[in-house]
Amino acid sequence: MKKGIISVETMIGLALLAVIILVVIFSVRNLLSKGKDAAFSVGEGKLPGDSPLPPSYESVPLGIANDFDDFVATIKIDANKNGNRCLVPLAKMPDMKNDYFIELYPNGVSLKKKEGSEIRTYKVETIGGFETCVVAWGGAGRFYDNWLDTTIEPTPATPEYYDNPAANSLIKIKSQTKIITPNEGPNREYEISNEDGQRYLYKADSTHFCFISVRGGEDCKLRDSNKAIEKGCFGKITDTIKICGGEDKPEFMRKLIANGYRKEIRDAVVGFNNAITQAVKSTKDVCKVEFTKYPGFGNDGIVGMFKSGTSLDVEVTPNKALVPPDQIVLLQKVDNYQPCIIHGQNFWNWMWDADAVAKKNQHIDKNYVKIVGGGNNGVEFLPKDLDGKEKRDLAGDRPLIYKTIDASGNKHICIMHAFSDGWLGSNNNCEKEGDAIRNAVDDDCIYDRDTKGLKNIEVC
Repeated sequence: MKKGIISVETMIGLALLAVIILVVIFSVRNLLSKGKDAAFSVGEGKLPGDSPLPPSYESVPLGIANDFDDFVATIKIDANKNGNRCLVPLAKMPDMKNDYFIELYPNGVSLKKKEGSEIRTYKVETIGGFETCVVAWGGAGRFYDNWLDTTIEPTPATPEYYDNPAANSLIKIKSQTKIITPNEGPNREYEISNEDGQRYLYKADSTHFCFISVRGGEDCKLRDSNKAIEKGCFGKITDTIKICGGEDKPEFMRKLIANGYRKEIRDAVVGFNNAITQAVKSTKDVCKVEFTKYPGFGNDGIVGMFKSGTSLDVEVTPNKALVPPDQIVLLQKVDNYQPCIIHGQNFWNWMWDADAVAKKNQHIDKNYVKIVGGGNNGVEFLPKDLDGKEKRDLAGDRPLIYKTIDASGNKHICIMHAFSDGWLGSNNNCEKEGDAIRNAVDDDCIYDRDTKGLKNIEVC
C-alpha cells in the first residue's frame, strides 16, 4: 500500500466506528431524557409511560360540584326506595355554567366540561339499574291520560315516557331549564321547569327517572302535539301523584279535580279530612285537632259531616239546593261516629268546675254540620236550634275539630262554634255562655286569652 492512500478496509472500519459512536451518544441522551421525565412524573404522582391523569374534581367551582353531588345523592336515595309511579322532589335543578354539563345514561351519571374541542370528565358516579328518560311525545300523552285527564278512568298505560332508545340512552343537563338528548339529533332539546313547586323527576318504574318536558301556560293540557305538559298541570300532578317513599294520595282527589275544585280548595279539604282521620285514630276520649284553614268556600262548595245511620260521612258538595249525586265527593265514611256542634256551657263547666257529667255531654248532635265560611255564620247545621237559627259563628283564626265520647260510649266529631263578649282587650276572660240556646264557646276560651280554655285540651 502506498503512503497517503487509505485502504478500503480502513475506510469501512472508520465508518463502522463512527456509527457505533453515534448510537452510543443517542442512547445516552435518550436515557438522560427519560430519567428527567421520570423525575418530573413521580413528582406529579404518576409513573413514566402512564396516560395523563383526569382533571381534579377539586378544581370544579364549588356551586357546580355541590349541585352535581346533591343531584346524584337524591337519585341514589330514591333508587333504593320501594315503589314507582311517584315523584322525586329536587331542592333545585343543577345549575350548570361555564361549559360544564351533566350526562345521564344507563347505570351512571357524570360531570363533564367542554374545553375547546375536547370533552373532559371530572367525576363519574355509578348507579346500578338506573335509567334515564323524558316524559314527552307519546309518553307525555300516556302520562296525561293516566293522571290528569279526569274525563277517563285512570288506566296505567305504559311507558309514561318517550319510548325511544335514542332519547333515553343519553341526556345532558345544560341548564336549570333545558335538557338535550344528543342521540336523537344534534338539536333535540326539551324544556324543564325550575319553578317552585315544579322541580321533580318522575319515577315511572323501578329504574326509570324521567324529566318532565313542559311548556308555559296556566292551564293544564298537552302542548305541541303531546310533546310536553303545560306548567299549569303541576298543581294537579302534586295532588294526584305521591312522593316516592311517601303515602298514597287520597282517592277522592281525582274527583275533586274533575268537579273543578281549585288548588286552594283541595288543600283545605285535605287538611280538614286529615284532621278527622287523626281524631278518629286517637284513643283519647276528649281531644282536639287543629288545621290550617276552615274549608269554607262560599259559592264554590261546601265541606260537611253528614249522619248516615250509625256512621259519619265526610263530603264535599257544590253550594246549591239540589246536588246531582255524581257531584258529591265522599272523602271518607267513619263508622260509629256522629256529627255535632259543641255544647258550650258544658265545655265551660268541665273546664272551670271539673264537672265530670258535663265532660261526657259536650256535644249537640246534628243530622249534618257544614262549613260554609271561616267566620260569622261559618257553620250551618240541621236540625235548627230552638231559636230557629241554623248557622253560628266560628273563631276563624283557630280552625279545629273537637272529639268527645259520651257516657254511653257514643263517639262524636264536633265543630266548636263561638261567641264574642266584647272588643279585643276590653274583656279577655273565658266566660260561660249565657245563651242556653246558642250554647257557644267564648272566643277568649278558644284563643287562649285566659288561664283555662282550649289550651287545656289535649291534641288527638
